[in-house]
Amino acid sequence: MHLCGATILDANFVLTAAHCFLKYPKLKPKNYLVAAGSNRLFNAKTKRFRVSSLRKHPNFKPLKGHDIALLKLATPIPIDNIRFAALDFRDTTRKPSNVNTLLVGWGRTKPGIPKNLETVSFRTIKDDMCFVDHRFKFLTHSEICAIHTTGVRGACDGDSGAPLVDVNKHKLVGLLSYSRKPCEVHKVYAFTRISPHVSWIKEQMRIMQ
Repeated sequence: MHLCGATILDANFVLTAAHCFLKYPKLKPKNYLVAAGSNRLFNAKTKRFRVSSLRKHPNFKPLKGHDIALLKLATPIPIDNIRFAALDFRDTTRKPSNVNTLLVGWGRTKPGIPKNLETVSFRTIKDDMCFVDHRFKFLTHSEICAIHTTGVRGACDGDSGAPLVDVNKHKLVGLLSYSRKPCEVHKVYAFTRISPHVSWIKEQMRIMQ
């Protein structure tokens, strides 16, 4: 069963959305697997890595921000098979707007398990445009709004927690959190901002080592 997308931070740690773990609250971390090594979910190069521990942000509540979680893997991912994510360390008070970005995820476009990793184009926009023009009411300081720009689909089921990457700077700026409806084109989506959470991420990585 495929649940969510994620971002590899280093050989031992993976970042995703906290809401990905709401559906099965009784499952232990060891019951989750992370697939890595290929852009196809079912491929000879794709390996599964068991999760050993899980930390959700302590202030996370659905639709109220801080939708972020850190996973530690039981065994490290071979470093020759992956590219680690570069975190966005920019000013935590100002949200970047009009930035061209790509969502990289496994979103479902039809029933069943997705097979291929795909990219979807977005552009970050100002909060007031999200509120007024698109009636997006729940956006918090810890989130950023981005609108789907091109392609036949927006972000779909299974893309939750997937990385939003700055096209020009090649940095991770957000994780997909929620939208009104999955797969909608030319609509806005909410992403958890990375920059306000960098200190928390680094501290948890230190504690969980």
